[in-house]
Amino acid sequence: MDLKTMPKRAAAELLAFLAENEAFESVKEQLDGSMTVNEVKALFREMSVQLQQLALAEDEAGALAKNPHLSRKSKQLLSVLSVTEEKALIKAFDFNE
Repeated sequence: MDLKTMPKRAAAELLAFLAENEAFESVKEQLDGSMTVNEVKALFREMSVQLQQLALAEDEAGALAKNPHLSRKSKQLLSVLSVTEEKALIKAFDFNE
């Protein structure tokens, strides 16, 4: 498995684990004082949160695309939109599941 195929929730969990448990001893040497260990850990936690939110948004988008009340053309349109575009379109038309 590579990074592109790894489920976002699994990657988020790994990042959170690293943020809490890794010592990041090489940070001081490799980053030459440009970042502290705490900053690196905060970065990993933030990446974890962002991936979790993205996974949740994708789950919500997938649920909407499976809505039986949508026409085939509507589902085709939703399939090519980004999650953000899809949410904006749904909000603009005040469509609720």
